[in-house]
Amino acid sequence: MQTLEITKSEGLGTAIERPLTVCFVCTGNTCRSPMAAAMLNDKTRIPPVCSMGDIERLLNTKKIRATSAGLFATGAPIAPNAIEALERAGVRSLPDNPYREHISRTLDIDTVEACDLIIGMTGTHVMHLMAAFPAYASKICGMPADIPDPYGGDGAVYDACLAAIAQGLSEMFFAEDAHENNNS
Repeated sequence: MQTLEITKSEGLGTAIERPLTVCFVCTGNTCRSPMAAAMLNDKTRIPPVCSMGDIERLLNTKKIRATSAGLFATGAPIAPNAIEALERAGVRSLPDNPYREHISRTLDIDTVEACDLIIGMTGTHVMHLMAAFPAYASKICGMPADIPDPYGGDGAVYDACLAAIAQGLSEMFFAEDAHENNNS
């Protein structure tokens, strides 16, 4: 399992640095990868600053922007059950995270070059990514555990998929937060 070290901001200057760019990749880019991108964008969304008390929250927000793509995408919209699962989980489609408008796309070299990290949703996706983009192998990794494809399943299947995604994101991006909370 690979854990990413993403440090908390030390001051306002670092709050405006370029975010880490992440692209999640699955097969058709209608279920798993757009749900992962939407969830990570939601968890790392910079909150509106309303008071001095919100400044610390702003400074401690991880600077990450997530997108998604597929190995064999067809230009289809995000699956309706994926939208419903995200909404049940409290992930809202907002202007800075407009997952309801998502249209699947095939991963291309421009996206690979533009992103800091390419994350396959399963080991098979990682193998395909490594074969297709060997020069970028240092950017490619997988989720801590394979995320099963919910395509064609009911709401419960999508909820279980999203829970697996949330667990993987927690392990990859927020492990130090959980450690800090356990030590409080």
